[in-house]
Amino acid sequence: MPGTRVFFRAAAMVLLAVGVTAAWYLVPVRHMAAPGDRVAVVLPDGSSVELNSGSSLTYRRGFAWLPGVASGSRKVTLSGEAFFDVVSGVRPFRVEAGPVDVRVLGTRFNVRAREGEADREARVEVVEGRVEVWPVDGYSSVILSAGELAVVRSGNGESVMTRAELEPVRIAAWRTGGLTLVDEPLSMVLAELSLRYGVRITLTDPARGTPRLSVYYPELGPLESVLSDLAIQQELQYRRTSDGWELF
Repeated sequence: MPGTRVFFRAAAMVLLAVGVTAAWYLVPVRHMAAPGDRVAVVLPDGSSVELNSGSSLTYRRGFAWLPGVASGSRKVTLSGEAFFDVVSGVRPFRVEAGPVDVRVLGTRFNVRAREGEADREARVEVVEGRVEVWPVDGYSSVILSAGELAVVRSGNGESVMTRAELEPVRIAAWRTGGLTLVDEPLSMVLAELSLRYGVRITLTDPARGTPRLSVYYPELGPLESVLSDLAIQQELQYRRTSDGWELF
């Protein structure tokens, strides 16, 4: 009957709309900061995130499994570096970043987790409040307070975590145009500079990239000046190439 056909047609349209909405919710939201850029993001709960150059952040829409069905936590996945200003909430806020899972209820902190050549590494620095850092390959966590830093290195199926104190002015110095790197291999320092300046920087001898060093600039100046500092410190030379810079 005509009325029955109209009913089933309307029901089908409703089911289709529900299905499309559900499928749309299953596609995570992703924000990216290109090399040389920084991106500010406001999350569904009102928390704010600032992405450093060459970083990305993903999370479920509305921090929900489906419309009206909240997930158990406010979880985001980070690749790169970001500063978080998390508003308090009943559900824990989680940051999955390389070899760590950072859990908080409401605080301000910085997370850096860029992929290395062999081991995965993540750093968590706290500006305000407390955060709990769980190594993905470990069985115990550590609680960090303001001014503390935790470094997690993961390789061969197990994690090693160390903690230290850090001057507050050095935490997330990239947000004001500076740079703080602690006990990083030269190869990773150059990779970070490549992202910050948006230019290719290479080592002619990759073996020279393994020594670890610490770098702090309250404000980065011209790239050539920074490369000059590194070259002197590491007994290297540097030169401009057709597509960037190289140290040799």
